[in-house]
Amino acid sequence: MALLVKLWSKAAGVCGAQSRNLTSYALALLAVYFLQVHPDFGLPLLDDLSACQVIGSVAPCVARAAAANTGLRH
Repeated sequence: MALLVKLWSKAAGVCGAQSRNLTSYALALLAVYFLQVHPDFGLPLLDDLSACQVIGSVAPCVARAAAANTGLRH
């Protein structure tokens, strides 16, 4: 999603700090924020993933965080 926003903003000419617009990095952060707060997507927050500081895959932690955001339980 962030890549799509970046490509769109460059094509539309609404990206770039030199022209007093938001940078592509800022637009990517806005896209990530949207995915975190929109109820249909439920991207887990970084705080939810901080408990996953164990060696190995974080996939189970991501699944738990996504389930917690959507109200589902495993």
